[in-house]
This record gives sequence, C-alpha cells and structure tokens, in this order.
Amino acid sequence: MLIPVSSSGYVARLDTSGNYLGSIGFFGSKPGALNFPVAVEKSFNNKFMILDSARFCVVCYNQNGKAVGEFGGKGLSPGWVIN
Repeated sequence: MLIPVSSSGYVARLDTSGNYLGSIGFFGSKPGALNFPVAVEKSFNNKFMILDSARFCVVCYNQNGKAVGEFGGKGLSPGWVIN
C-alpha cells in the first residue's frame, strides 16, 4: 500500500499486513521534493507518481525512491495543476 503523509512530505510504503516498508520522497520545496503529497500511483514501468498539491506538480520517483523528474505547475491549462 502507498499512503501519502501530507503533513510530513513523504509517501509511506506498507505491506498488506500494515508493516512499514519504508518511504518515498522527502519534505521540501525544491525539484524532487514533496511539500504536501495528496495522491500516489505506481505506473506500468514501476515509477511512483506523486501529486503534490502545495507545489502544483507530479513528482516521479524510481523504484529505489530516487526522484527522476516532475511535471505540471500552477495553472488552469491542460497539463497544469490547481489544487
């Protein structure tokens, strides 16, 4: 299971029994960091895509938890995020 911990800026990884397996991301406001993650999804190529509502973007991490890029930004046009 992947659970955003919004107030702490990371995503917790748990097994189906609820055991903690580690985390993805770290708190911050620079590229690759998470400020207020609200949703997470694992892609078909094993990347974790995390929607950060405070930074108005989707931050992507590889399966080892390393930030590999991000997209989006604050706005109303296609591809942009507004809360």
